[in-house]
Amino acid sequence: LILTSVSWATVYEDGENNTTANWTVYDKNKIYDKNSTIEVIENIFDEYKQSNVINLKGIKSSHTYLIGNIKGSDAWNNRTESIFRWSMKMKKPYQIILFVNTKKGIRYLYFSHNKNSNVVSNSQYIHINLNASSMNEEWQTFSFDIASKIKSYEVDNRLISINGFSIQGSGLIDDIELISNQNDFIC
Repeated sequence: LILTSVSWATVYEDGENNTTANWTVYDKNKIYDKNSTIEVIENIFDEYKQSNVINLKGIKSSHTYLIGNIKGSDAWNNRTESIFRWSMKMKKPYQIILFVNTKKGIRYLYFSHNKNSNVVSNSQYIHINLNASSMNEEWQTFSFDIASKIKSYEVDNRLISINGFSIQGSGLIDDIELISNQNDFIC
């Protein structure tokens, strides 16, 4: 009898498809479609990682990059994996938003470099501080159990689904995925 822990994951972006077709880019009042020739996002080869990554080339916070959606047909609607993990290499201020559906409605989890971001402004917004060191121009991987985060801010709430991801700022991003937190055993 051999017992092995197996982890399941859904990868939403890893750069290896050599495209940015899964992304929608907003520039304040403009929406760039998936076939736009405006180069504010590109798929490039990263020497350090030795793999393709997504290069966000927006100016300051004027561009928002979206994969998935809050709701609707583009939403991930992932109801089985609650650990959110991604890698990034940032050197300037950024803001990441994860769109989740809970038993009490939509919640927005804001991840940023801001030291004052660990406060809940109201029940829809949960701010999570990644510290200023997250802008050190080195590849870093972040991982959070979203179901636990929801519970820690609202004890009577629960996660239903994770629907999408957006980021403002410029830098490199890779390996956006949701991972199962349950153990499967193989006999």
